[in-house]
Amino acid sequence: MALIFPLLFATTVQQSCNPSSWNTGVIIGTGSLSVTNTTNASSCCAHCSATPNCGCWTFVTADDPKKALQCIVKSTSQCQSQSVEERRISGTMSPPSPSPPS
Repeated sequence: MALIFPLLFATTVQQSCNPSSWNTGVIIGTGSLSVTNTTNASSCCAHCSATPNCGCWTFVTADDPKKALQCIVKSTSQCQSQSVEERRISGTMSPPSPSPPS
């Protein structure tokens, strides 16, 4: 049983961090659980997926003159709004898939 959990977790992360679901030029949410520096949006999404209670994230692109390469992760309750902002890539985390019946 313990071996099934990592496989399910890896599948959830992969689905949650699918670039086709990201929003370019958009900030999702307000506030933050944490702010870190990352190299790209994929790393930011992975950071969110590894952060308990993270519901959405915003990555600041390298061409931003003030906050380049920042990754802002937010709790689910902080993900209720959207605003347009250049040099941002944002995404939301998919809820975990239900376990198959045993």
